[in-house]
Amino acid sequence: MRRDEIRVDTVARLKAAAPVLAIVGAADKVWDSRTTELASDEAPGINVLTPRTRWQQATAQGIPIYTRSINMTLECYVSVGQAAADDQAAADAELATAVDILEDTAMEFLLTDPEWVAQFEDVTGIDSNVSLSSDSKGRYGLGRVTFDLVTHHEYNPRVDPAATLDTVAFDTYPDGDTEGTPATEAEIPIEQGP
Repeated sequence: MRRDEIRVDTVARLKAAAPVLAIVGAADKVWDSRTTELASDEAPGINVLTPRTRWQQATAQGIPIYTRSINMTLECYVSVGQAAADDQAAADAELATAVDILEDTAMEFLLTDPEWVAQFEDVTGIDSNVSLSSDSKGRYGLGRVTFDLVTHHEYNPRVDPAATLDTVAFDTYPDGDTEGTPATEAEIPIEQGP
């Protein structure tokens, strides 16, 4: 799956999740956007991002197999109005709890969805961090839950479809020593069919 497909699929699943909707209030409060740092009046809500992809060669033998690790982030927004924000300590405690509940609900929903998890070969890590901020409308909390989603991709060499394989070459090395001189070399012709 491409990064955009992962985001769209994740958003669709979260929009249909009753536990998530019970917190955010409506399906249009879960979206896929490159915009971050939303205003407090847009909370509560969840924005799904895929800000980073890392490719690593999976084998040392030069076989074109790569491990792709995608960071998918759920930005979970909650807020309290200006009146509640006047007591900052109480507002911060309320926000921290609300962010934790929204993060945990969304994360648990995805990780217990066997179809969502099966799209990836592994979920190698989950990180979370929370920040609290203010704007003219009140105080809001932002929790970022980032999943490391892993898939493997094999890239086969491009071969001319008109080409035919007429020989196969073999080299054998003593005791697995592939750096030295081959102990034997062989080239075997392949008979072509009628």
